[in-house]
Amino acid sequence: MIDSEYSFIIHSTNPMTDNQNQVYIELAVGQGETLASANQTGTPYRLIYDKTSKVVKVVSFSSYSNGLFASSNQDGLATRCIDYSKILYSNDFEELTGLATELGEIACAIEAGYGGVPQDIEGCVDHNDNIYIV
Repeated sequence: MIDSEYSFIIHSTNPMTDNQNQVYIELAVGQGETLASANQTGTPYRLIYDKTSKVVKVVSFSSYSNGLFASSNQDGLATRCIDYSKILYSNDFEELTGLATELGEIACAIEAGYGGVPQDIEGCVDHNDNIYIV
């Protein structure tokens, strides 16, 4: 298991508008279960990357109260309260849009690799800022 600092789901075509020129990104603190299960109250960071202009629009900041993290003391995941005052992407707009740009470019490359067919992509970012597509 990758010890994720952040997890994401990317749609290489915006599913809200069917706009093929937009990449839609949801990003959450911790493991991907928060995003994939949708069983927690709150919202992820929601970002739109424009494929043509390469501009990122921040639609919402994350508001989940808790995140799931790899636990060194036990098997599985541990729930931890999220203090957004200590979360980089809640405090540094350039870092958030920089990550969104990188994820948007990754989505474009994966989509191109599949002949231009829109893709849903899951992945994570570890503590060393390594991006993994899972």
